[in-house]
Amino acid sequence: MKTQVTTKTWLIATVLALLLAAPAATWAAPDVSSGLVDLQKQIETVADTVGKSVVSITTLGKAEAEPDTEIPFEMLPKEWRKFFQQPDQGSRPLARPAPRGLVPHGLGSGVIISKDGYILTNQHVIAGAERVEVTTADRRKFRGKVIGSDTRSDLAIVKIDQTSLSPAVLDGDQAEIKRGLFVVAIGNPFGFGADGEASVSFGIVSGTHRSLPMDAEENRYYGNLIQTDAAINPGNSGGPLCDLQGRVIGINVAIASRTGGSQGVGFAVPIDPVSLAIIEQLKKGETVVYGFLGVKIGNPSEAESKTAGAESGLGAFVNEVEPKSPAEKAGLLPADLITEINGKALQTADDLVVIVGRTPPGQEVVLTVFRSGKKMEIKVKVAKRDLGETAATGGSGEESPTEGAFPWRGLSLRDLTVADLESKKSEERALGVYVERVDEKSGAFERGLRAGMVINQVASTKVKNLGKFKKAVEKIKGPVFVNVTGEGPIVVPEAGEK
Repeated sequence: MKTQVTTKTWLIATVLALLLAAPAATWAAPDVSSGLVDLQKQIETVADTVGKSVVSITTLGKAEAEPDTEIPFEMLPKEWRKFFQQPDQGSRPLARPAPRGLVPHGLGSGVIISKDGYILTNQHVIAGAERVEVTTADRRKFRGKVIGSDTRSDLAIVKIDQTSLSPAVLDGDQAEIKRGLFVVAIGNPFGFGADGEASVSFGIVSGTHRSLPMDAEENRYYGNLIQTDAAINPGNSGGPLCDLQGRVIGINVAIASRTGGSQGVGFAVPIDPVSLAIIEQLKKGETVVYGFLGVKIGNPSEAESKTAGAESGLGAFVNEVEPKSPAEKAGLLPADLITEINGKALQTADDLVVIVGRTPPGQEVVLTVFRSGKKMEIKVKVAKRDLGETAATGGSGEESPTEGAFPWRGLSLRDLTVADLESKKSEERALGVYVERVDEKSGAFERGLRAGMVINQVASTKVKNLGKFKKAVEKIKGPVFVNVTGEGPIVVPEAGEK
């Protein structure tokens, strides 16, 4: 036992001696990868160089209270308090009176795009502002003038009276913008950049060609957006999203969040040829004019592409054609699949929106359309978009079954009654057949058809009544589109299929 202990002690001593005698480099902490050091330095460089071009934008609006009324400090939003706090005046600080008749309205960011004082930001940052105040990176404050703004693209140009500023570089080559690209977001989140030093966040491009639901009331179009996980918060709007070369590839515009704060899903309007053209117009104080077809579209599903007879996943699927629009006059129908415009292939529905939007009103375009297995070309004269218009919607209530209903693929259909017509906004939109019942085990139910809907088109045939409907479906086999008033096209499979 004693021998074993002695041997064990000797082994331990020997190992320790060898370790202690090992070269010092063996025990040195591993060097940080030179690549990471280079990355860090590059981020710092972008933060410094582009940061000089980023401004904080504060807007003031009309006061609801009397013009000379002081604003109680505790009534200010937390992010505003540090800007209105005065030196110690006793028990607690008070808010400074706002400029006569004006109160704090909003906070945002902007990026200088020319030496002579032009600043790019979001339209929603300056919307409703009576006064715009700009703070530059060197903490100088200027009165800003809104030169031009465009609601649909959510872009605006503000001008300050300066001639020796540091402009950022706008990069319009979106071909280089891919998922995984390192990006830096710079701006004024929650007002923390309002003292001149903009806040910086770092991340990657999470996705491209993203779309957000359009605000019908304000008629904004948020399509073809860049998605990033770089932290973007309220106040970042209007600030730049940059690559590691310091080029501005987007203007931060929105976040997707359940809490109102950053959850790693932010969006930026891309700096591409379309937005660059809009920016140039706004700098000149011009109104941006958009082309208009009069269709509601979306990206086609596999079933919609197959039923239309086109290659899967490409193009713009027509969900609705607005009455008296250029699209209706040209003969476009719900369930049409538009795959090309003027010979240019459409990868997504956004492509059609962008191209039509930049087409001068009065100009004719040629659409390549697939309709129930047939390929055709349709010429449409583009009109001017009325930015105040919103699309109409329809609907109908439940009715009890009546005798003589026509059974078709799990549906029970009948003619519309006078009561049905009176419940609609116009008889023109109400023409069609009424869905009384839907078999819950049918493919029609699974695809979304419900009692109370009105069908006004089968494949490429408009149906004004039950007689027209019966004739239209007499020889149809396989999946077929039906258009539902206020809902759009729905694929109805054969009876017994899902």
